[in-house]
Amino acid sequence: MATTPSKRARAATRLKQLNYRARARIYLKDPLEAERNPRLYGDVIVSRDNLITTGPTSSRFIVVDYDPQTDRVERPARSKLVTAGAEKVLEFPCRRGSPQEAQVNAWATAVDALDLFQQALALGREVPWAFEGSRLRILPHASCEANAFYNRDTRALHFGYFYDPKGRVIKTSLSHDVVAHETAHAVLDGLRPFYLDAHEPDTGAFHEFIGDLAAMWRKATISGIWSVRSRRRSAPASMAMPIATSSELPAIP
Repeated sequence: MATTPSKRARAATRLKQLNYRARARIYLKDPLEAERNPRLYGDVIVSRDNLITTGPTSSRFIVVDYDPQTDRVERPARSKLVTAGAEKVLEFPCRRGSPQEAQVNAWATAVDALDLFQQALALGREVPWAFEGSRLRILPHASCEANAFYNRDTRALHFGYFYDPKGRVIKTSLSHDVVAHETAHAVLDGLRPFYLDAHEPDTGAFHEFIGDLAAMWRKATISGIWSVRSRRRSAPASMAMPIATSSELPAIP
């Protein structure tokens, strides 16, 4: 059966999207910090991927937004093609406070954290996952609890949410530190899978160190963070980033 022109056009559009990067608006710390300083909420450009589509989904990550507390599957974030300077990029517009915001924030931050390890100045190669398959699942509303963790068996990053004393919902999937930290657990598990089976406390501590390092390392590369921290503290920019910035919740048991 002959392919219709419309089908050919859709196929051509899909092939073109393979060359696009994605732009996403994320929290550079978390929503509460962004309320105090709007500069901590801004755009990042996600590096080119061989598949970026609804979800968001890419070649290494897929968002699955099922909330077991409400037994609800949230509508996935959709992309649109926009012009950013001299190039066209895919953008995931979403309303602040919506489930789609959590989807996009967790995905873009995880992709960014993975790229941090894969860049030429770091490993300079693709990091494998510790399980069969190419995509790590991201569950932005995995549970109603103050917790976030990586689990090899579910092939996923689990992000919980909870309510503070004022009744505000706190989503760990919106925290830059938490998402980068848990992504780093998955990265290290892919590189050294037997570390999760070790019984020595130093091995678990090393896992936590890599997670915290990823969160601080990525933040140190984001434009504007240094100046924001410097103005908040009476210290030079080289000393502006605090040593312990990760809002780490219980991760790997």
